[in-house]
Amino acid sequence: MGEDVPLYTRGVTAPPSLLEVPTVITTHQNADFDALAAAVGASLLYPEGRIVFAGSLNPNVREFVSLHGETLPIVNLRLVDQSKIRRLVVVDTCDPERIGELGRLWGRPDIETIVFDHHEAEQPERPPFVKPDNWVLSADGAQATSMLYILHERGLEIGRLEATIFALGIHEDTGSLTYPRTTIRDAEMLALAMRLGASQALIERYLHSALSREQREVLMQMVDAVRVERVRGMDIHVVALNVAGYVDGLSVLAHKLMELINAEVLLQAVSMEDRVFVT
Repeated sequence: MGEDVPLYTRGVTAPPSLLEVPTVITTHQNADFDALAAAVGASLLYPEGRIVFAGSLNPNVREFVSLHGETLPIVNLRLVDQSKIRRLVVVDTCDPERIGELGRLWGRPDIETIVFDHHEAEQPERPPFVKPDNWVLSADGAQATSMLYILHERGLEIGRLEATIFALGIHEDTGSLTYPRTTIRDAEMLALAMRLGASQALIERYLHSALSREQREVLMQMVDAVRVERVRGMDIHVVALNVAGYVDGLSVLAHKLMELINAEVLLQAVSMEDRVFVT
């Protein structure tokens, strides 16, 4: 079974009662390194905020957070008093269906919603309850790129751990700058992350994780199932798949599939254990 984020609090001491967290930062389920980097970046923009994952993390991300994330402001969803949330910062997605239980906060009039996403090419429509200044889209190959650029422009301090996470996010979402949607700014921000002290040893350790037997089997099923739809002049590769049992790391498999078929845009829906996971 996939594991939710463990019952711990990173950078915060949990009292016996629920935590009052007015600003919650979240991202899509099955969070990859780009999602983690985007959330960390948002936590530097909103230092009063706490990162709350509404679903499982990819295995390599989960291991990284467990071993190296003790200073990150991560709080388990079960410890948060959701009635006290007044600001929801969503990164690396603008789809409320992808943020799990926190999706119920989307559109509530008493909660300010802020979105950072890099899928501008998909032309998502800004909901009327999100102020124009709170709808921050880019065409960068990685959301980590966008967040690091904003932080650097504002002159905010970025530590070596954060720089490493940004580098991992950029590497992962751009295929180490090889994917077709990679931008010049992706390369510039990866170079900046290295200048800021990103650890090459950690990048090597967590960037190239071997797939399990179950993951390899699902990846081959995805290769067989993928089809191409032409939408607004763009090729959209689509995968719809039913999988017996639970397999971790769907976003990792999505990246692998994009590499194999040279896809610029991939929509992946996988049904597992009576749930549908969209990547």
